Amino acid sequence: MNVDARLSRLARLASADKDKRFDRLYRELTKTDLLMYAYEQIKDNKGAKTPGIDGLNKFNWNEEDAGKLAAKLQSGNYDPAPVRRVLIDKKNKPGQKRPLGIPTFGDRVVQCALKLLLEALYEPIFLECSHGFRPHRACQTAAAQIMDSPRVR
Repeated sequence: MNVDARLSRLARLASADKDKRFDRLYRELTKTDLLMYAYEQIKDNKGAKTPGIDGLNKFNWNEEDAGKLAAKLQSGNYDPAPVRRVLIDKKNKPGQKRPLGIPTFGDRVVQCALKLLLEALYEPIFLECSHGFRPHRACQTAAAQIMDSPRVR
């Protein structure tokens, strides 16, 4: 079963029973194909070329690295690395800087894989009127929904 099918199966199970408990999600997180799928999701991001403290970026990542990361996750030896801190210029205040944390590329892959699993579980059970921090939803979609709804008086 491919990753898309497994994620949609999780979404179907979550929407069928809103009180269902999922107790084997970590096993799903430790699969190499999910980590490679997560890599495909983030490799075109603007910051994918920026290395973390380990010096790796999207050009250094391959299926062997995903396998090593999956083995670390399975054995319980995975430990996220500290982020690389850099100061970048503030756009609206010239001369001032703000801190930016850059995680290692492996940590970014794990974060994306976790996000995919959690979205598959929670997106089907969220209310349609909920727009905060959800895929394909934003302040503009909330405003549009309010404008399109009939007024209640």
